[in-house]
Amino acid sequence: MVSFGALPCDATPTAEFVERFDQLFNCFNSGCLNSKSAMGHTITSNSRHEAILRDTQVWLGNIVCKNKTKTLPCLEGWKLSTHRESDIQLWQHLKEDCGFKFLTTSRLNQDRLENMFSVIRGKGGHRVNPDPMEFRLAFRQTIVDAVLVTGDTKNSSVEEIKTCSPSTEWISFMQCLSSDEMVGGFKGHWMFKQFNAMKPKKYHIKSFGICDAATGYVYNLLTYFGTDTSYNPDTDVNSGQAIKVFDPLLTGLVKRHHIFADHYYTTRALIDSLLQIKKFYYTGTVNINRVGFPSEFKTVKLIFKETKFFTNEDSSIVSGVVFPDKKAKQPVAVASKPSSTELISKKDVDKPVMIDEYNT
Repeated sequence: MVSFGALPCDATPTAEFVERFDQLFNCFNSGCLNSKSAMGHTITSNSRHEAILRDTQVWLGNIVCKNKTKTLPCLEGWKLSTHRESDIQLWQHLKEDCGFKFLTTSRLNQDRLENMFSVIRGKGGHRVNPDPMEFRLAFRQTIVDAVLVTGDTKNSSVEEIKTCSPSTEWISFMQCLSSDEMVGGFKGHWMFKQFNAMKPKKYHIKSFGICDAATGYVYNLLTYFGTDTSYNPDTDVNSGQAIKVFDPLLTGLVKRHHIFADHYYTTRALIDSLLQIKKFYYTGTVNINRVGFPSEFKTVKLIFKETKFFTNEDSSIVSGVVFPDKKAKQPVAVASKPSSTELISKKDVDKPVMIDEYNT
C-alpha cells in the first residue's frame, strides 16, 4: 500500500512489522507443499524457513516497547519459540535420519490436540469434564467414525462404502481379539439404515467389527448391506452367516489369535473352520438350540455356585461349560477351544477360567 501511494511513507515500519509477523505465523502453521502465502508452505531442503527463523531471532531481540519497563508477554513467547529452534532441529533429524522430504509445522502445534479434545467433549452431550471411562468410550467412537467414511454424494451406494482394514505393518495386535456388532447413528437417507428403539441412536448403520481385546483398537469393519453385504465371494454359500462374517474380518491376521464373541456368532461350523483352516482359537457364549453342541446344555439344572463341564465325542475340537451367572436368568453356556476345567476364585466365587477369560 505504501508503494502504491495509498499509505504515507511513515507507515513503512508498520507494514514491515506486520509482514514479518505474518511470515512468522505462516512458518509455524504450514499445512501444504505449495502455498500462495509467504512461508506458508512446508519445510523442505530448499525452503527459507531456517534463515527466516534465525533472522527473526535477532529482529525480536531488538524490539523495544515504549513506556514499558517490561516486554510484552507475547514477545517473550515468540522469542522462546524461535530461540529454541525445535522445529529446525526436528526437521534436521527427520530429514537426515528418517528420510523425510518435508515437515508440516501445523501438525506440531497445540491446535490439533485441542481439536481432538473438542471432539471428545462433543460426544454424548458435550461433556466438559469427561471421566476416564467416558473419554475412553468417546475416543473409540471417534476412531470408528473416522474409519466409516461415506462417498461424495449424499446418498451412498453399496460400492462407496468398503471394508476398512488398517495395515498390520505399523501396529501389533495382542493374542486376544473381540468381535461384535457395532452401530453408528445415522439419520440420512440410506436403504440399509436400521431402526431399533432400544439403542441410544435409534436410527443407525449396522456393521460387524473385530478389535484388540486389550486396547480396543478396531482392526476391521464390515458394513451390513443385507444380502449384498460384502462377504468374501470365495466363501461357500452354505457355510453359514458366522463364517461369511469372520472370513473377511480376519483377513491379514496371522494364526494363533484367540477370538471372543457372543452367541450370535457361535456355531460348530465356525469353530471347526477357525481351528482347522485358519488356526484361530475361539471362546463364545452358546445358543443351546444350535446343533453340534452337547445336548445336556438344554436340560442341565444347577444349584447356586455349581459348575458343570461337557465335551463332544471329539473332545479335541470343542468343550463347553455351564455356569449360573447371577446376572443371567438362566445358566450361561460357553463353548471354547482351548478348553480348561480349572476354576479361579474371585470375590469368594469359584468361577471357570473359560468364563473369566470371556468376561475379561
